[in-house]
Amino acid sequence: MNSVATNWARSSEDVGASASSIRASLRGAYLSIAGTLAREPKGDFLHCLYLHGVYDDQVENFASLLDALLDIGSFIETREVFDIIEDRAKLKGRSFHLSFDDGFDNNHRNAFPSLSERGIHAAFFVPSTLVGASDAFVLDHWWAPEQSPTRFMTWSQVRELSEAGHEIGSHTRTHKRLRSDEHRTDELRNQIRGSKQEIEDRLGSACRYIAWPFGTAQDIDDAAHGEIVAAGYDGGFSAIRGAASPETSRYSVPRHHFEADWSWPHVRYFALGNGASS
Repeated sequence: MNSVATNWARSSEDVGASASSIRASLRGAYLSIAGTLAREPKGDFLHCLYLHGVYDDQVENFASLLDALLDIGSFIETREVFDIIEDRAKLKGRSFHLSFDDGFDNNHRNAFPSLSERGIHAAFFVPSTLVGASDAFVLDHWWAPEQSPTRFMTWSQVRELSEAGHEIGSHTRTHKRLRSDEHRTDELRNQIRGSKQEIEDRLGSACRYIAWPFGTAQDIDDAAHGEIVAAGYDGGFSAIRGAASPETSRYSVPRHHFEADWSWPHVRYFALGNGASS
């Protein structure tokens, strides 16, 4: 590439990065205002929330977010979510369900103590083959080569969470998108059934739920949904925003995403059910 083309390419990259930064700033400003001004729903609700990691410098903020959420409502366990969805129990009050995707070791190191202090039971969705994996294996199966991997929990850490009353669910074996046009049938089945079996063998208890990686409607198809049902899962979680209710499909439970370093107005905006898909 000649110098003119190189300079043009770099200039284009700079413009793209600048535009992305501006969009992020505008989005942040909007969420700060909207989250502060958002009205709390008048009636009862069930909103499922999820995040990924709680890094060492995020512990204090994560704890403050939990306390702020507890000022609005209470946290319920995974089985209670499905009791409400299946209309075996009535929704009472303002309720949240909390889950973690990916199984990072900081879930155990940093999130677990904060949850225990507040009596909150969460669900942890783990990619079973990556639990306890070496950095080299994780780099080969997950992270881009130029990145340093965040370590995953060990099976002893996952077991400790389970024994403390937290739900351990599947996030496939190696965090693969569940679309039949991207995998052979046996590969798709291995990601779904194989992860369930591996978790059950390791923990000696049932793996009842799955959260499909990436979480949007485009990241799963009917064939994968069929494999989830056939594998014997009781339910599945998406990353599609919305409230959970008796009208919710138990294999596509909506969740609102946030992260442990977010400001409270940003979390509040989504925790109150805003930004849901129509």
